[in-house]
Amino acid sequence: MFLRRGVMGWGSNYEQRFIPDYDRLASLVNRFRQEDGYRIGLTSGTFDILHIGHMIYLERARELCDVLIIGVDSDEKVRARKGPDRPLVQQEERLMSLTHLRSVTIVTLKELNHPRRHLIKTVKPDVLIISERTTYSQEDREQLGEFCGDITLLPPQAEASTTGRIRSMEITGGSKLADKITEQIPEAVNGLSEEVSRILVGKVQQVIPELVARSLRELREGM
Repeated sequence: MFLRRGVMGWGSNYEQRFIPDYDRLASLVNRFRQEDGYRIGLTSGTFDILHIGHMIYLERARELCDVLIIGVDSDEKVRARKGPDRPLVQQEERLMSLTHLRSVTIVTLKELNHPRRHLIKTVKPDVLIISERTTYSQEDREQLGEFCGDITLLPPQAEASTTGRIRSMEITGGSKLADKITEQIPEAVNGLSEEVSRILVGKVQQVIPELVARSLRELREGM
């Protein structure tokens, strides 16, 4: 009966699956491990603009454990690491989106002011799943081994990263606008020399995408 409700239920059950209190999280993990004999897995990330690569990665991670816990970087932490224009998707929506995936058991937040490896030390996972894009030295791995069992590196499950997708959207939007403006240039510069028209077209194709990208960043910062 327990398996069909709450954290282990079939629905997204966001109110139960999102556990921001690390003490409560540790208590629940101990219960899963000691009473139910579950193998606990832990992975972390930003998960901004959730895409198929994220979904397959988490599915692969769940294959390694019975309970998969996701540490999601808070908005403040993401801004500190990736700049003021990130994340595009705010933390609550990122958390809620993850709870709708069948592979995910529990989500929690990793705050900017948390001590280093705070979540790992809290959960003490039986398996820590890390993306191959994350750089860890041999010393880092040895230190992580003090708080967890296995450490498994998973390769990226999609060619495009979230950062790449965002940049592509900005460039595409700017280029389309530049093309539209370029179509109007011949009529607008009627009477000017061919050389002047060519220079003007080149400037439009260069400047407009940059302006669009900058405007999108400023819009996100004001949200």
